[in-house]
Amino acid sequence: RLKTIIHSQPTALSGSFFRKQSPMPQESFVRPLLYAAVVIAVGVLGYNLLSTPDTRNGMEKVSDAVGELPNGVDKAARQLESRTPADKLEDAAQDAKDDFNKSINQ
Repeated sequence: RLKTIIHSQPTALSGSFFRKQSPMPQESFVRPLLYAAVVIAVGVLGYNLLSTPDTRNGMEKVSDAVGELPNGVDKAARQLESRTPADKLEDAAQDAKDDFNKSINQ
């Protein structure tokens, strides 16, 4: 009878010893950390991408401005400024909003 009690207890060699001791499976602990790391990496990458400085030289800016003249003097003048991609995205969103409002009001 003593043999049965001793053999029924989990031991480190049986493999079930470690599984019964951990309150939470390792997969459920690692997955949220992995998601958090991915979200942080995407956020940092997006911030760096949207805040890169304008590297065009003066001639490239003038060339871009001349190319934008058919779209209006305002848009051509924007090409002469040093703007980040976030600034350009903001201007594009504002232009789309203005175009939408003009089309509704006509």
